[in-house]
Amino acid sequence: MLASDNATGSLSEKGHENLVLRFPGRETASDELGPFSQEGSIQGVLVSIGGEDNTAHARLQDGDDVRSGEISRDIARRLSPHLYGPTIRMLGRGRWRRTTEGHMGITTFQGRRF
Repeated sequence: MLASDNATGSLSEKGHENLVLRFPGRETASDELGPFSQEGSIQGVLVSIGGEDNTAHARLQDGDDVRSGEISRDIARRLSPHLYGPTIRMLGRGRWRRTTEGHMGITTFQGRRF
């Protein structure tokens, strides 16, 4: 909210000059970051599995957000009983990017296990 008001803020002890906490607000980095590769996870309800080549793709829905991950056919077979079941977490390596608004997003994901 400070950034949208073009302001900054700080918290210090009353009667002291010691800074306790700084709120950067408008000074927050607003540059786009990435894309970069990093281990991570995606989670959600498994809503689809499919593929025609040596890989398969799993789509996980978390609220209104749907993410897709590339997986091996072996993992796809093991995931199939979880279709439309409880929330699962897929671990793997993704390509991530931070937008100028500060939101982190994933561009691609290769799932290795769940």
